[in-house]
Amino acid sequence: MALNCSRIVLAAVLLAGCDVPEPAPPTGGVQLPGDACGRGLVVVGSNYSASSVALLDHEGVVRSSSVLSSGSLGSGISLPLSGDVTPASAPTGSGEIVLIDRFPNAVLTWLEPGTGAVRAQLSVATGFASNPQDYLEISSSRAYVSRLNSAPSPGLSPFDGGGDLLLLDPRAPAITGRIAFEAPAPYQPRPARLLQVGAAVWVPLLRMNAAFTAALDGQIVAVDTATDAPRWSMEIPGMANCGTMARSPGGSRVALSCSGVFAEGPGAQLGRSGVVVLDAGQEPPVEVLRLSGAALGAPPSYASAAFPGEDRLLVPLYGDAEQGVPDRVVEVRLPGGEVAPVYEGKRAFVLGDVRCRAPCSPWCFVADGAEESPGVQRLTPGPPGWTSERIEVAPSLGLPPRSLGVF
Repeated sequence: MALNCSRIVLAAVLLAGCDVPEPAPPTGGVQLPGDACGRGLVVVGSNYSASSVALLDHEGVVRSSSVLSSGSLGSGISLPLSGDVTPASAPTGSGEIVLIDRFPNAVLTWLEPGTGAVRAQLSVATGFASNPQDYLEISSSRAYVSRLNSAPSPGLSPFDGGGDLLLLDPRAPAITGRIAFEAPAPYQPRPARLLQVGAAVWVPLLRMNAAFTAALDGQIVAVDTATDAPRWSMEIPGMANCGTMARSPGGSRVALSCSGVFAEGPGAQLGRSGVVVLDAGQEPPVEVLRLSGAALGAPPSYASAAFPGEDRLLVPLYGDAEQGVPDRVVEVRLPGGEVAPVYEGKRAFVLGDVRCRAPCSPWCFVADGAEESPGVQRLTPGPPGWTSERIEVAPSLGLPPRSLGVF
């Protein structure tokens, strides 16, 4: 997880408690037909002590409720999954699912969805708790991994700087190189979730200090996927903790979500949070819309946003546990930026990633980890607004859905 506020970490610990479910037998892989939007959803459930991975088809039907879990052992598994696991934000060309075990394990796992077999695991710790955030496969022989943390004593092991992109050969798998980022002391670069746009990978830098209590303005650095060299860089003035991006179905727009800094207090956080929509057809991109956290009604969360259409964007928002305000998902209508409600959680810090199937279907999905009704909510647009339908993923495991991916 991105450890960007003590309140979220405390909430996670309280939710986890001391109970870890008994390991469930694996439910096996699934063979699913695909379309331009993939074959289905990857759902990671977690109580922050243990994790389980489920596979759903493109309609949201559960096809394998626990293809892999923290209790899984066997060929290809050298380190069981921890409670802080997320799928790569983009599907791979090979069709494999890549799971990112963030903190403290810093391990990647390649899972074959058709058989449920683990092909390989690779540590990207290089001597410290590097906290990998995302994996992006460029080809069968090239991939990038963003690492949030910087090494406290670099130079002791190969590729141990941190605050970087690691270059991987997924076939081995093996680390083959490193692209370093910089931030002025006492800040660290802290690259977050990745997005490929044409021949470049966009890397958002959080640029926060070691304690996540202060941040510079957000920044995006574009790296050429052919040469690994920087193509351009742009700052996001007035916005902080900008770590997740979404691209519209047609590719013309990219939305960047900024959560602000919790430690600065509610007012300051709200002022430095929001969503910035960029025209991706220009290089560097041009800002075409900005909505502050105040205009949205709350700071956007670190969970992924999604476009259900070229002119609509769904954004998950943080709630406030102290004030009894729940998490929400809102729709931003482009180009004007009108905001409309979509879905409301039961409390703060329970909603996770949002995924949409545009242009293949109108449905969007959001992970809902509320204790009363954990599941994946299938969201359907229509007059007078959005409706939701809860999909129970693996109720017997007691691991609420937290993260969503596509395969």
